[in-house]
Amino acid sequence: MTIERSFEPTKEVGKDYVELSGSFLTNGSSDPATTYGDGFTVVHAATGVWTVTLDFVFEQYVSAEASLHMATSESAVHSMMIGDKSITSQTFDIIHKTTVKADVAAAAANRIDFRVKVARSDIPGAGIS
Repeated sequence: MTIERSFEPTKEVGKDYVELSGSFLTNGSSDPATTYGDGFTVVHAATGVWTVTLDFVFEQYVSAEASLHMATSESAVHSMMIGDKSITSQTFDIIHKTTVKADVAAAAANRIDFRVKVARSDIPGAGIS
């Protein structure tokens, strides 16, 4: 299956922005084997933590969010949050918690979705091709 790039370029006076949406199937304590979208990679960094690396240069994070889809209904309360972010390495962490950081089991429908908005340039018209 071919998945097209999930970029949505937008412009405002003085800034060019890119919004990227992506998704990956969880794989327990291993790196995700399947990702959906383009322009990023994901590694399992620690228990309950995945690091997303964007494959383009940008100058500023504007916003980021993540959500979890589970294959079966759960009685536990799950929360997703964005952790450390780095402009230098073009990364951000996604953290999953119940009462503590926890991995999400490998199952066909267990998936984490994310959306990130970044500023590409402070020069109008530059940065988005």
